Amino acid sequence: MNLRDGELLAIKNKAVPQWLDKVIDEDFDRVILIVGKEGVGKSTLAILLGYLITEERNKKLGIDRPFEIETNISYDLKKLKRQVFKDSVSGDVRIIDESAITGGYKRDAMGKMNRLLNKTLMTCRSRNQILLFLIPDINEVESYVRKRCHSIIRVVGRGHAWIYGVDELGKIGWDIKKRQVVFRRKARYHLESYRTVEDTLSIDIWNRYIQHKETSLSEEYDEADDEPEVIIPKNFLSKGQTMKRFGVSKRQWEDYLKDKDTLKRETRGKRYRVNPEDFERWLFND
Repeated sequence: MNLRDGELLAIKNKAVPQWLDKVIDEDFDRVILIVGKEGVGKSTLAILLGYLITEERNKKLGIDRPFEIETNISYDLKKLKRQVFKDSVSGDVRIIDESAITGGYKRDAMGKMNRLLNKTLMTCRSRNQILLFLIPDINEVESYVRKRCHSIIRVVGRGHAWIYGVDELGKIGWDIKKRQVVFRRKARYHLESYRTVEDTLSIDIWNRYIQHKETSLSEEYDEADDEPEVIIPKNFLSKGQTMKRFGVSKRQWEDYLKDKDTLKRETRGKRYRVNPEDFERWLFND
């Protein structure tokens, strides 16, 4: 890697050695969340970390096992689980891209996906893997995943990240007024800088990533086309119908959708319809 002086300084000298000590010497896994808006550079940072961690792991174990774009970046939980089970070494880095399994870690995800995510985490735990979850917003991750994570990296701008260690996760928490999880304070290491994959590694590696992403997502869409269409009961109400019928605000509608125990269905257009009887029960018992 062509890291310049000062690039990813705290991550390289502080975080990575601690992560590797845990997974190799103490028989643990590491779960790291990389948070940032779409297009801000999460994938770039994750790829750089994949190569950086793998290089340091190989030195520590005296092995030659490279980080491979096509193997170590996943867009499907089932495939990831199989890969880890069949072929893994302590300290392998597994990147779970935000485009891959959004439904797997969003609050409104179906229980089946959450169970699969749990099983995947258990498998990675038993094989001492280092997982990098890419998420657009800290509020879109299940609470149990957030509680399982050991570091949170917030990408605040292109080439600029903050890293919260396990002892700093208290700086991230629930805001009563905003009714969401927020970053309350800056991380101790908030000046982590990095350049593009093309500059730090090579243009070939970035092109391989783009190709791998397009191919993987294309396969997922093809599989989705074969799935049976979800039939929405006719008595289920749309957002507008619900707000008009019950006189509720947009915020109350969103709060209902966030509740995992409520009855809602997602349409093919990625919108939601809700059971009116259940919404009434929730509204007056809330």
